[in-house]
Amino acid sequence: SIIILALPISVIGANFTTQWIEFTDRMKMKEQAHHLRPNFVSLVKSVREHNAVVEELLQEIRLIEQNLGHALASIRKTLANQDEEEERQLKERRRNNSTSLSCIEEKVELQLDPKEEKEVQCSNERTSPDVEADVEA
Repeated sequence: SIIILALPISVIGANFTTQWIEFTDRMKMKEQAHHLRPNFVSLVKSVREHNAVVEELLQEIRLIEQNLGHALASIRKTLANQDEEEERQLKERRRNNSTSLSCIEEKVELQLDPKEEKEVQCSNERTSPDVEADVEA
C-alpha cells in the first residue's frame, strides 16, 4: 500500500516541479517584459520621429528634384538656342568667307596677269589679314 501511495506522490511531485518551472519562467518573462516595456515604448516613439523626419526629407528631395528638372529643361532650351545661333553665325561666316575667297582669287589672277588693268571690287569684303598676307606673298 505504501507503493500505491508513493506512486501518485512521485507523479504529483513531478507535475508540480514541471508546473513550478513553467511558472518561474513566466514570472521571469513578465519581469523582463516589465523592464523592457519602457525601452520598447521609447524605441517605437523614436522610430515614429525618425519616420517623420525621413518623410520631410523625401518631400524636400522631391521638390529639389522638380526644381532641378525645370532648371535642366531651361538649360537645354538655352543650349539649343545657342547651338542654333552658332550654326547661323557659322553659315554666315562660311558665306562671307566664300565671297571673300572669290574676291581674293580675282585679285590673285590680276596680280599674275599684270597686263589687264582691271579693278576688282568685292562686295562685303571681309577677308582676314592672314589670308590677304598669304595672297600678297
